[in-house]
Amino acid sequence: MKRTATHKKLIIICGLIITLGALWTGQSIYAYLTASDSAVNNLTIGINTTEIVEEFTPPEENLDYGDSFTKKVQVKNTGSVPCYIRVFVGFDTSEAAEKFSLDFNTESWTSKQDDGYYYYKTVIQPDELTEPLFTTVTCNDEWKLTNEFEIIVYEESVQSEGFSSYAEAFASIQKEGKNVKFKVFKQDKKLL
Repeated sequence: MKRTATHKKLIIICGLIITLGALWTGQSIYAYLTASDSAVNNLTIGINTTEIVEEFTPPEENLDYGDSFTKKVQVKNTGSVPCYIRVFVGFDTSEAAEKFSLDFNTESWTSKQDDGYYYYKTVIQPDELTEPLFTTVTCNDEWKLTNEFEIIVYEESVQSEGFSSYAEAFASIQKEGKNVKFKVFKQDKKLL
């Protein structure tokens, strides 16, 4: 009987040792297989906004061949991210388009592309202005000021992040299914 009591104590002690060993090993294995860490990231959202900046001096009398007046068109980046700019310029009537010409700046801007836009060749940083797209409107024929017309100036911008050129940036918004954030459209119509 003594043997049975000793045998029972031995079995209980062995069971306890095995249980403690399993718990300790289990925690070690659990600790080995899992890990955790945390980090706090503060993010700010960049905003792409632009606006047309224009200096316009309307003529005071009828225009003859060669007469001109000031219409200086630039675009300002009023947002918080660098961006690419493109501008569409047109006349509201074919008659006005034939009788007037604009002195386009092709050093800083591209010539008119197949899509009808002029593209600024470099990235515009926040609070920067583009070089003028044009500065002067010249009359190629006689024009009476009672014949009103509009010069339509429409600009678009895309943030430059992730693009190596203006062509790549604007091509990406025309691909189906491409989502470009912070794209802003502006339009400015001025009556002569």
